[in-house]
Formats: sequence, C-alpha cells, structure tokens
Amino acid sequence: MNWIRKSFLLLCTLLLSGGCLASAQKELDSCRIPIATVHGVFSSCLESGGQEYLAGCVDGVRRINLKTGTNELMYKSSQVVTALSASSDGKYLAAASGKSVSILDLNTFKQLSSFEVSGIDVRGTRFLTGGHTLAVAGISRFNSDLGLYSIALWNADTGQRLWKSSLPNAPMYALAVSADGKYIAVGCVGGDLVLADAKTGQYRSYHCPADSIANVDFSPDSSTVIAGSLGGTCWVLPVSLAAVQASWKIGSGYLNTMAYSPDGTEVATTTFEPGAIVLWDPKTGKQLCRFGTGRDYVPGMVFSAGSKAIYAADTKATLARYDLDCELHGK
Repeated sequence: MNWIRKSFLLLCTLLLSGGCLASAQKELDSCRIPIATVHGVFSSCLESGGQEYLAGCVDGVRRINLKTGTNELMYKSSQVVTALSASSDGKYLAAASGKSVSILDLNTFKQLSSFEVSGIDVRGTRFLTGGHTLAVAGISRFNSDLGLYSIALWNADTGQRLWKSSLPNAPMYALAVSADGKYIAVGCVGGDLVLADAKTGQYRSYHCPADSIANVDFSPDSSTVIAGSLGGTCWVLPVSLAAVQASWKIGSGYLNTMAYSPDGTEVATTTFEPGAIVLWDPKTGKQLCRFGTGRDYVPGMVFSAGSKAIYAADTKATLARYDLDCELHGK
C-alpha cells in the first residue's frame, strides 16, 4: 500500500539523517535555560498547574519539576509511552503503550484503572472536559471490531466504549480535543483532517493537499483547528471546515510537533531537522521568531501556562525552557 511505503521511507530518512543546522540559523543561548536531563521522550504534557513537565518515555512516565529540575520515574511501563494527556481538572493522567491505556491519579501516579483498546495500536489520547471521558485514536489490527482505522470515546472510569467511528484507509498520526469538549480532530495519512462530534462520533473531513497530516490542534477558544503535514505545511480552518483561513510552509524537514499557545496568539512548530523551534502568527501565517538551538530534533514540546515560554525535550536528553519574551521582545 502506498501509505506503508511512505511511512517506511520517512522512517529511513529519520534514522539516516544526522545533518546540522545551516549556519544562518542563530544560537539563542541567552533565551535557552537547561532544566533537567531526561532520556527517551516520546510524548509530553504539562500538569494543569503548569509546574511540572510530564514525559512519556521508553521506561514509563517521568515527572520533572520545572523549578528544581527534579526528575522522577513515577510510573513504570514495559513499553514506550507513546501517548500522554492530563485532564483539565488536574486529577487524571492517561498513558498509552501499544494497545493498553492506563488511567493514573495525577497526584500520586497510582493506577486507577486500565483497559485494552481491542486491536488498536494507540496513536493518541485526549481527555474531554473533566476527566471522565477519553478520546482514543489509532491504527487497528485486522481482527479488531473497531475497523482498521478508528477513533473512539471511552469512559475513563470503567473502560467502557461509548462510541466508535471507523475511517477506512486512513491511518492516523495525530489527535486533539477542543477546549469546550465538543470536537475531536484527527490527522490522517492521505491528507484528511477529520473532525468528529464528541457526543455522537459523526464526522466531517477536509482534504489538505498533503501526503499525511502529522499534527492537529485546536485554538484555545475552540473556534479554529490547525493541521500540519509531514512535509511541513500548516493550515488553519474554522471548526466548520468551510475554508482555509491561513496557511504557511515551515521550511525544510518533516514536521514533528506543533501546538497553539494557551493565549491563542502563536503556534509553535518543530521539525525532524535538528535544532529548530519556530513561532508563527496563526491569523496571518507570518513567522514571528525562530530558535536555532543547535540541538537535536524535539519530540516533546509544550507551552507554559502563561504562553511566556516553551518547554522542550530534545533527543540529546535535555529538557530546556525557551524564554519567548527574550526573542520576541528582546528582553
């Protein structure tokens, strides 16, 4: 199948690439503050208070205190934690490994419940408003009753599936839930951005001119959704998916991570090309600033709660704070 070939070629590119940044990209050492050493990050989020960085790693879930740099393994897993999300009420954490999803107490990291998403290799988890329902997206195995590629809503307390929507021939790379809890967005191989109703699972889609949608996110006011392709193009659309409001090309390299700032004024992107964190204006597509960090690519990036900084873990095992006031305002 064509998407399998493309995924294989992408994997080969990532394994074989080892280039450095072009000399034109400047170092911003004064804006970068190393916080802690953390190995093998695959997913990340902030707890609701914004004081701790939670990292899904090769050995489980690690908690890093952003003030002290304390790094603790809070939940051990035999598999890589590929998807991680915290509930907005600060009570729960969902950690996915393979087809298993564990619901943890966010304060104690005690496992409260767990369930297997029958036949699915989970690619993304996101809590809806509060912590009692969980959206899950992934690639299903052929014997799954969910269909080959699926999104589903689950009761996080009991592990009961509430609804499912199967998307034939559309492997999924990304998952997001709107802040108001009304919509679930997934990005698919083939260029489709799918928006599902969180109550019913009914969905509509918009086809972006791209091979694959690698990242999706909603604006904080839930009015727009952004889709980013593996090839490095971003599109901003209203939740009606009526028309593109803004678009831009991030430059060379494959898109790795992407996120709206909590105040909605900026979108941050990173690429598989080492050392680039770029901020964009989501209304115009204008580049605001670029952190040429000289580091390896960034698998875990989140905004601070106040939109004043980005916390990013790179593949050289460093979690650092990037001060946005430093670059945007010269402070």
